[in-house]
Amino acid sequence: MLRFYQRRGFVLAALHRDALAEARRHVIPLRDELELERLL
Repeated sequence: MLRFYQRRGFVLAALHRDALAEARRHVIPLRDELELERLL
């Protein structure tokens, strides 16, 4: 999935570890959140 965005000029700007753990506690167990950005 990351490759899709990288091919369109997005770069990894930040990795927020455990950012989704609490929000997704009762759904699919996701933990980390990637932040992407693209300069225009």
